[in-house]
Amino acid sequence: MKKANLQDNQKNYVKVFTIGPLQTNSCLIYSESSKEAILNDPGGWNNEIEKIQEFIEEKELNLKNIFISHSHLDHYLGINKIKSLNPDASIHFHKNDLPLWQGTKTQKKMLGLIRNGKNVDEDEELPLITEQDYLQHNQYFNFNDEQLNIKVLHTPGHSPGSTCLHFEQLHLLLSGDTLFFTSIGRTDLFGGSLKQILESISSRLLVLDDDTLVIPGHGPFTTIKNEKIFNPFIVNQKDLLKPRRKRNNSLTPNKTSNNSLT
Repeated sequence: MKKANLQDNQKNYVKVFTIGPLQTNSCLIYSESSKEAILNDPGGWNNEIEKIQEFIEEKELNLKNIFISHSHLDHYLGINKIKSLNPDASIHFHKNDLPLWQGTKTQKKMLGLIRNGKNVDEDEELPLITEQDYLQHNQYFNFNDEQLNIKVLHTPGHSPGSTCLHFEQLHLLLSGDTLFFTSIGRTDLFGGSLKQILESISSRLLVLDDDTLVIPGHGPFTTIKNEKIFNPFIVNQKDLLKPRRKRNNSLTPNKTSNNSLT
């Protein structure tokens, strides 16, 4: 199976920055005509966030929204930096991941994050998130350029508040750590559930058009069609959910991954 790439019509709207300690795909979706932009998963170091900001300023964009697919630190490590550079941008994630957000200091200690020989500041306060900024399933975000219009899909399983962003006009899905190229997010962390993630993928992602380009939180791009055919967790879903004493380790989500949170 070939890895997917941005199509010509998508290249004018999508810029992907692979950043941070776990090489997170941070996506800037923007419009040259309306100058609107959104950023998904700013999980990078400050100097990497500055590179994103340089692109925003070069294109003279107005960053309106910052989305966090789920509250694992590798998806929002640079949140303070990007927010300080774009103070009017609102921050959004699903409320079910609030305990993880509130446990940021613990996550930093777990990952042992080091930059240039210094620990990441454990006492850095996170931006304030208001009740109206929490994401809801089937919530819409509309923009002057309708190519940017977003439908929020709540896809619990990797974490309780995992969400995906669907750009119907662009035939694009930002899948966070729910769906990967021939794999799925791990489910052995706080609030994870193999049953939930498979149900989320089956009922909320596989119903999208086959040609939908999927940009996951880490790794290569794919399409919905590719995953229907080649993803072993989807193909063997019924078998995975059968009660048994032992499960084939080859089908255990990301057991061989070096990523601590993916």
